[in-house]
Amino acid sequence: MELNIAGRVSPSSALQAQFGDVESLYNLASDRSSDSRAVFARKISTVLEAELSVRESELIADILIELLRQAELDLRQALSEKLSSLDNVPLRLVLQLANDEIEVAAPVLENSPVLGEFDLLYIIKSKPADYWRLIAKRKMLSNQVVDVLADTGDFETALNLAHNKGINLTDHALCVLSDLAQGNDSLAAPLVRRSEITQDLMQSLYQHVGAEIRTFIEKQNLDKTQKVDVIEGFDQIVTEISTSSSLSSVPRDFIPEDYMIKGAQNFKEKGMLNTKLMIGTLQRGQTRSFVAQMSVFVGIPVEMVVKNLARANGAGVAALAKAVDIDKQDFVSIFMLVSKAWNYGRLVSTQDIKMAVGLYNSMTKEAAAKMIKM
Repeated sequence: MELNIAGRVSPSSALQAQFGDVESLYNLASDRSSDSRAVFARKISTVLEAELSVRESELIADILIELLRQAELDLRQALSEKLSSLDNVPLRLVLQLANDEIEVAAPVLENSPVLGEFDLLYIIKSKPADYWRLIAKRKMLSNQVVDVLADTGDFETALNLAHNKGINLTDHALCVLSDLAQGNDSLAAPLVRRSEITQDLMQSLYQHVGAEIRTFIEKQNLDKTQKVDVIEGFDQIVTEISTSSSLSSVPRDFIPEDYMIKGAQNFKEKGMLNTKLMIGTLQRGQTRSFVAQMSVFVGIPVEMVVKNLARANGAGVAALAKAVDIDKQDFVSIFMLVSKAWNYGRLVSTQDIKMAVGLYNSMTKEAAAKMIKM
């Protein structure tokens, strides 16, 4: 075999003793048998773990980079896995692997201590999303790298950052990730478990997928302390939202008389209590009768109905609807009519409707039942 680096690489006698004949390494790299590859990997490992001078390290890099250009994919993968755990590997050799196909690059992108901040930033800027996602799993990342990864807007990269316990998420990254998590439990759930999350961001997440997140957290395989801390945090937010200024002054028009409740019970006994009846009641402006009907329809006290109707962003109306299988179209009608009555005739904005529908879509029946009773 003709050596492409002949005349340019001349290992010292000490290095030659460890490395062996360079041409034999080329032969091993080209040999597809498992035995030859095992010998190749063993020789490379022995050399890389040895004490080398700067010049010898550079010679090794020259030889291995040339070998990598001719080696098969699986051999490059094996070498990448081996080098990913070593801290004395020449940087340009690691960069060669980091810019290879993703199967080869993966181990060094995720683990190599040789890659520095600027190396990682260059790779993020020059490579596609598969490379970002692996970098986001690294045990240590600078604030700048964290911010740049967050700014990619890639959901899987964001998810890996949220799950990465070895890094600190900056305020900027938390804001970006929280925006991405709106309406998506899989990202919101790991975010709320992080110690860096602020109360404001947690409340923002709650407003979009709070009930779903709480149910999700309860099902996670967390230790007892983690689970208690996270759930208590959400309970505090629920309490804060439930006792906000919107609840401080309940309009008298929403408190039904006893005869209204009896009337709703009579409708139920006759099989006439349904969403069509309740929407018609609201359309006629009979808000107190509607509350009585909803109380009987859902099977909860009047006070609980009123508190849920007052929840921010239509969360309570969505919970009431989902708990008793009211379909989306009827839910939107009820939400708009309730909001108009609660706000003394003010029309509901498109943004409010969009947010309410998002809550309805993200909520399960079980989560809705729990939320109603909070």
